[in-house]
Amino acid sequence: MIKINKDLKDLPSSLYIALGIQGERIPRVCKKTNQRRDELITKGCYIDKDEYNRRYKMPDIKEQLLKIYHHKCAYCEQRYEPLQVEHYRPKSHYYWLAYSWDNLVLACSSCNNSKGASFDIAGTRIDAPTNHSIHNSGVSYNKSEKPKLVNPECEEIEKLLIFDKNGGIASKNERVKYTISKQGCNLDRPFLQDSRKEVLADLEDLIEKVVLDFDNKAEQIQHLRYSIDKFIKDAFDSKKTFLAFRRFAVKNLLSDLI
Repeated sequence: MIKINKDLKDLPSSLYIALGIQGERIPRVCKKTNQRRDELITKGCYIDKDEYNRRYKMPDIKEQLLKIYHHKCAYCEQRYEPLQVEHYRPKSHYYWLAYSWDNLVLACSSCNNSKGASFDIAGTRIDAPTNHSIHNSGVSYNKSEKPKLVNPECEEIEKLLIFDKNGGIASKNERVKYTISKQGCNLDRPFLQDSRKEVLADLEDLIEKVVLDFDNKAEQIQHLRYSIDKFIKDAFDSKKTFLAFRRFAVKNLLSDLI
């Protein structure tokens, strides 16, 4: 998991707040979302029906999240499984945040299913809509609730992650450990371990091939340098998967391969 930068002022049109100012032209799609939000607040709970569910899955919302997350899961950084528009704070409790831009993330089905509708906190839970901005209330809520689950849009945790050469992931930080665990997003599941391991195995295979293909020491060094430089460059390419693992490998695991 790496920190994702989302501009909370750059809203998809489906999420605009319809203020109803005289003479203002309000997009129909925006009016419908605002109507559904008002209905949820009036009801005092989330209404699990298609007309409410599809409002946060509108094409412009998913398209913008795909760009922001570079077509990768917010939590595990893979793009092999289908990606869904989901909520950091579950809509089943935080019904008034169902269409809030700072609460919508892009997640794979496995991370989302593991996370589920639970949202453990160490502080005081917000139980009703507040006067904070509809699309920017998370920061204020975090101070009160102290969530156990890390928010990929708010927190820089790369330095708190520990990987091994087999793709395993761990941390000494309690909140990061919770996020990694099965209570959170289950980021140490076998599929992810194998996928991260493969990133390093590909480099290891390439290094071995260079050693076997080139007898000349100078040529070996030249090609090894190129391969390692490319691996380092890829670790900072936002389009690549598993950037947290790649960057950890650059700092801590490469020496074991050379």
